[in-house]
Amino acid sequence: MTGPSPSGAFAQLPSLGELLARFLHSQAEAEFEMIPEAGEVELHQPSGLLGPDARTVLGDALEPAICLLDGAASASLRKSEVKPPAEWQGLVRNLEPRPAIACCVGNYPQLVKDFTPLLALESVDALRPQPGRPVDFFGVDAWAEERLARHRPAEALFAVGMFRLGHQFDKARDLLDRVREVTGSSWKPLLDNEAAALDWSQGDLERAAEAWARHPAADNPVILFNRGLTALCLEEPNAARLLERAANAWPDRNAWRHLASVYFTLSESL
Repeated sequence: MTGPSPSGAFAQLPSLGELLARFLHSQAEAEFEMIPEAGEVELHQPSGLLGPDARTVLGDALEPAICLLDGAASASLRKSEVKPPAEWQGLVRNLEPRPAIACCVGNYPQLVKDFTPLLALESVDALRPQPGRPVDFFGVDAWAEERLARHRPAEALFAVGMFRLGHQFDKARDLLDRVREVTGSSWKPLLDNEAAALDWSQGDLERAAEAWARHPAADNPVILFNRGLTALCLEEPNAARLLERAANAWPDRNAWRHLASVYFTLSESL
């Protein structure tokens, strides 16, 4: 799928293989930073073997909220301030690889896990979200209720992301509605993105595309990324331009930037 050739930072973009190598290297560096100090005993798995470390990807899973919220609400979602429910670690470890990942709370670029299918991709059909068996959670409902009772809606929204990842879409949507009830207008950009991501995850790409196209934060990298990814899956010619803008809006070491770069290259090659 090709459209107008983008200019700017990606005019001389490396090959897809080089981009994937950079992406994996950045994740290896992130996990290296998680090595415990002397005297602390901890098993540490190398990046890319059994899936990413749940602590390592937490910051990336919170990035959409940090980008779309302002002030104290955004600051409260920094990695050091959030303690996800116990089920988060098992969810990260056991999720199947997903080639296309919307930028929303709970999702993280390392969920791609296996880049081989991306390297051999011949059709955008393989990028579309696929049905999956719902994951049984035993403590996330109570954790979310407790967060709402303590007036911590941002953390309750993290549970929305977990339910969505686990294909518990009804629970995710119900909890998202409850978060809307206890938050003000400043939360609307974030919650609208989460609602569109639910449509995306359930395979309704057209509805998700419409929601992201009319999103008020049109220049936010989260929205640019999601519009670009959806355009890629729908074979629309503006995919490359949107993904280029999304990648350029994030810092060099940001994992979402690397993934936007990969999808940009795919949009040029398919």
